[in-house]
Amino acid sequence: MLPAASTAAANPVNASRANAAAPSRRRCRPGRRRVLTVLLGLLVGLAVRGQGVRLHLDFEDGRGPGSHPALEGSRGIVATLVDGAPGAGKALELHNPEPASQCGVVLRQPFTVTKNLVLEFDHREEIEDGFEGAYLGVAFMGEDGQQVCWASDPFSSTWRRARIVIPSLRPSSGAAMQIGLPIATVRLYGRVKDTTDQRGATRGRMRVWLDNLRLHVPDAIDMAGLGKPYVCHNNPPLLDWAGPGRPGQRLQLSRSADFPAAATREVEVPGARPFLVPSEPLEPGTWYFRVLIEDALVSGWSQAQPVEIPAETHHYRLAPIAMAPLRQAPRPRLRRLLRPAGEALTPTEAETLLRNARAALEQGVPEHPGPYRSGDPRWPQWIDWYGRVAGDITSRTGSRLASAGRAAILTGDAAAIDAARKLLVAACAWDPDGGSSARHGDLQAASLLQGMLWCYDACAGSLSAAEAATVEAVLKTRIQQFAGHLSPFRMNPSQNHPWRQTTAVAEAALVMMGVFPEAEEWLDVACHACAYRILPSMGFAGENQEGLSYWSYGVSMLADLADLMRFLGGVDLYDHPWLASTCRFPIYTAPPGGYAISFADNSDRGNASLRGPYGTSLAGRLGERVGDPYALWYASRSAAGVTPRPPADLPQSVFYPYIGYALFNTCLSEGRENVSVGLRCGPYYAGHQHDDNNGFAIHAYGDKLAVDGGYYDWYGSPHFKAYSMRTLAHNTLLVDGEGQVPRTGGRLAESFDSPGIGWTVGDASDPSIYGGRLRRFERRLLFLKPDAVVIHDLVEASAASARLDWLLHAHTTEAFPCDAAAGSFQIERPNAALQGRFLAPAGLTMAVTQSFTIGPQQKRASVFLPWDEVQPEWTLTASAPAAPRQEFVAVMVVHRRGDGVTAAPALVRPLASDAGWGCEIERPYGRWRVLLRRQGADGPMAADGLQSDGTAAAVLVDPSGAVANAFMAGGRSLTHEGNALLSRPAPSDAALDEGVQPAALEAVMAFDDRELPVAGLRRSLPDGDLSVWWVTLDLPEAYRGDLEIEGWTGALPPQVRLGPMAFTGIRH
Repeated sequence: MLPAASTAAANPVNASRANAAAPSRRRCRPGRRRVLTVLLGLLVGLAVRGQGVRLHLDFEDGRGPGSHPALEGSRGIVATLVDGAPGAGKALELHNPEPASQCGVVLRQPFTVTKNLVLEFDHREEIEDGFEGAYLGVAFMGEDGQQVCWASDPFSSTWRRARIVIPSLRPSSGAAMQIGLPIATVRLYGRVKDTTDQRGATRGRMRVWLDNLRLHVPDAIDMAGLGKPYVCHNNPPLLDWAGPGRPGQRLQLSRSADFPAAATREVEVPGARPFLVPSEPLEPGTWYFRVLIEDALVSGWSQAQPVEIPAETHHYRLAPIAMAPLRQAPRPRLRRLLRPAGEALTPTEAETLLRNARAALEQGVPEHPGPYRSGDPRWPQWIDWYGRVAGDITSRTGSRLASAGRAAILTGDAAAIDAARKLLVAACAWDPDGGSSARHGDLQAASLLQGMLWCYDACAGSLSAAEAATVEAVLKTRIQQFAGHLSPFRMNPSQNHPWRQTTAVAEAALVMMGVFPEAEEWLDVACHACAYRILPSMGFAGENQEGLSYWSYGVSMLADLADLMRFLGGVDLYDHPWLASTCRFPIYTAPPGGYAISFADNSDRGNASLRGPYGTSLAGRLGERVGDPYALWYASRSAAGVTPRPPADLPQSVFYPYIGYALFNTCLSEGRENVSVGLRCGPYYAGHQHDDNNGFAIHAYGDKLAVDGGYYDWYGSPHFKAYSMRTLAHNTLLVDGEGQVPRTGGRLAESFDSPGIGWTVGDASDPSIYGGRLRRFERRLLFLKPDAVVIHDLVEASAASARLDWLLHAHTTEAFPCDAAAGSFQIERPNAALQGRFLAPAGLTMAVTQSFTIGPQQKRASVFLPWDEVQPEWTLTASAPAAPRQEFVAVMVVHRRGDGVTAAPALVRPLASDAGWGCEIERPYGRWRVLLRRQGADGPMAADGLQSDGTAAAVLVDPSGAVANAFMAGGRSLTHEGNALLSRPAPSDAALDEGVQPAALEAVMAFDDRELPVAGLRRSLPDGDLSVWWVTLDLPEAYRGDLEIEGWTGALPPQVRLGPMAFTGIRH
């Protein structure tokens, strides 16, 4: 059977829904077959009706294959006439018996483009289990066999009417949409959704039904249907459409796709740009807009475009861009980007730049092998081509050109300028629509374009007239490959590829302003896409949904765009709230000296291999741009008027509900003293996220304990698909042996932090997350600082029962020990250990096994790493008996190890409670008593003198018997041994130490016969005080000295850093 999947088209055409939205799966029920056919030579009836009709195919004359030349089958496709939609007569069914990436037919009926020419048809599609349909594609091919333009409609298991206004389509590379443009053939095909970066490598069996094909010019254009919906996280939103912009365009805006006159606003779009930002914010919800098109190609209203405006949005407004000064800017324009303050080069810098230019010219521009072709022995798989051609040839050639261009721009040296010219002209010999084009690797093509632009900016005045004509034609083609995706902007704004494309267009516009008339619109469109679509989609506090590694990589692209606009464009994007705060993201995820907590694709050295400080180049640049002292300290950078300082006075923990991160830290300034605990449960935004809702991680004292597993060798690798992106690699649950459904998301339901307590709740109860197997999965995490973590899972099956596996991953040399009878486990690393015990459920079975059998491959290559180069990873699987409801309660205690320090194991004693799970955790500094409410239990929880009406409660009693701290979640009261410790008028999260601030400290440092004031802050934790001191020193680049600390009374030696770099050999 062939179940169908429906997904939105990448570039939707004008389509009207004849039926309700299709379900995601549908079983194949093909109609009665009238004629069995072979693979080629599909022929059906054709009739011409009326003056405006070019072609009409309804298959009602019963003529089957072989009777007419209008349609031509594709190789490997079986075509049959069957019953179509109810009451609609016959339809054409297409089927590929062997797996393929496409299934379709060719319409061989030559025609020329005329004003308002429309192709419309009915269609539906189905695809076999395990695959998704991407879209129903329509490719218009020229007489030379090249694609002239393209459109698509959603892959749908129910009949739809597609309506394509051909002159309104965006031309493909090398073509120009115009009246009289000849079209030789039209290819209609269903497309399998790719599951890897290798386009076309995913193959499945499909069926495609077509009926009532009609090519005609209607009396009036009615672009029925809806465009691809998008969400704008800025209000007022960006309303954009396909460019170019035209003066006097009219736009209608309504809450209804029918645009009723009484509830529709109509405005004239100011200026001549293909977008509008309303003057006032709109009410949250779904809006529809359309524009009136009046030109030589099309006349009529565009299709309705839905835009969703969430309740919580940014309210940013982009400052207008003054174009006149940019048109008149002298060359080289990019010098201001490279030397914003106008500072002169030192002789050493100049010689280095010139040496790099000479080396780039010596290496030259190699011959390009072209695009990937299956079967080419040079590239066993697509990823080998991608790494060795797109990466090593396309991208590195761009880097060489940029190096030569940079040298020429900054030095003005004649030889460097000539090197830039020669390299630029040589690069123009590559086919801009070939293997180096954006469609074969947009990131690499953008790198090449940047290098060419830098060379052009340096040598434009040295090009001959013939060279200039060639270079500018190639540059325009390459720029349009990116600019065409921005207008309208319908890419995923949360993903780094659109960021690079947007930056590439902005840079190209600034360099080519005054050369290409389109450049002004390119710049305006790119900046509006960044300000109104990309930056608002990232969140509200500087977070990044694709984790720390892709923050360092991807956000640098956004910083590049912001630098271009600040130093060249006269507009400051760094005033956007998200961009102004994102420099602190690595501080919270990767404190210096500690392992990072980052729930995403991270590294080909292992997803748990990142250590802080990480991404310091970007953190420092952002810190300089926005004047953030903490980012400057983290990156060991300086900025005029800003004194770097460690994050000792910042909140040590952070919550990013937009991406579902809760990150607890005990010491952001020093990872070797920090215990970090993180949980992720949030929406899915982009492709480098994993199926890891309610996954957690624990790191301590500069080591990693409970890790986020796997490697990121390359996107779509065997290891990636089998393990690292799947739930198997994460510290969460399997249900009936199955993980979470890809691209589903939960939410961070609660978060609380005080100096001594951390609490968060991840809600992964959405049935879609586990494919309908669960109706509830709530993970409650209680962090009793500095060293105890309690996890309480409340799970309810959708069916009669479900079998649950609780997963925990660690990097140890051998399988770490577990004891099913005691419900315990122990993870030991060089600097830290994690002791765990399950309090529930009863009847657990436990096993520690090797985490994966399909290992990682080399970075961007189809060669597996030797196992002795792979970090051993082990998974604890704690399995509960199948039940309709289940609860896990796990208590984990962190210990410091190394340097002869080994803490005594924690004692965990269960406490009896009718309404809750209770335990006592014995530590050297006191005893924690904890209560967790059972699923469905009412009334107060009570055990061993502790009582609360909340969902969780904890109290810390010090060795003298005094209460040191207390906490309740969702409660009104908490008492201990009859004493009221916490009371609130409504259910609340509260702690005794809530709002306690660190104490200020003072000291002096003797330095070069001077005494410098030293600032400090002391945070008190149950196991002792944790003090952070800092002083700013002006040191020469080469400095040697001794550091001696007097009056130190701590039990452990002090940790000292120069910036984020650790000091060793301190006398104290």
